Amino acid sequence: MNDLRDAYADLLDLEGSSLSQDFLTDAKNLELMKAAIDGDTEAYDQLLERAGQDIATQVHLDTTQFQTAFDQLMADYYQGQNLDDM
Repeated sequence: MNDLRDAYADLLDLEGSSLSQDFLTDAKNLELMKAAIDGDTEAYDQLLERAGQDIATQVHLDTTQFQTAFDQLMADYYQGQNLDDM
């Protein structure tokens, strides 16, 4: 899997660890990578766009998970406060 990750990273000039495993093993992405390596600039552009979407999706998921954890932390904090005494 690391070889595939490195191949995408080299081709697209990005950090391979930012790509999900689903992206790496997606059949359409593999086809696009082969075409891009063979010089198809349209395939390269499509692959780069798909990589960007994959990274953006992961960032959104990470942000959502952070927000959920933060909301829970704040709820726990306020639950522990005795606001009636204020």
